[in-house]
Amino acid sequence: MLKDSQVLAWDRGTIRRLVLRYPRLLENALSIASEYFNWYLATHAAVTADTARQRLAQTVINLARGIGTNVCGGLELEVTNEDLAYASSMTLFTVSRLLREWHRQGALVKSRGKLLLRASETLL
Repeated sequence: MLKDSQVLAWDRGTIRRLVLRYPRLLENALSIASEYFNWYLATHAAVTADTARQRLAQTVINLARGIGTNVCGGLELEVTNEDLAYASSMTLFTVSRLLREWHRQGALVKSRGKLLLRASETLL
């Protein structure tokens, strides 16, 4: 999480009672679990087959499209280099080097805690 948030949780017994009463809850939970499993498989495949550049590009593009904000000039994303390194399974040094390169090419603008993605096609 990048901002202060709240998380609500139910214990197993409560979930079982709610699912019996509201079957749609089970369908939603299975759908979410399936999405997470697919994300895990894609991440595992990327770590074993893609280059660091490809992994970081996909991470930046996916985050920008998923949680970025449309602003003048592109998609703005609140993210640190450390966040990107962790999400891409690479070192902070490699992330910083690639972001500087993409910044010089005009694909993005990186400032403290923020990234403005201008041209996602340039990253790939």
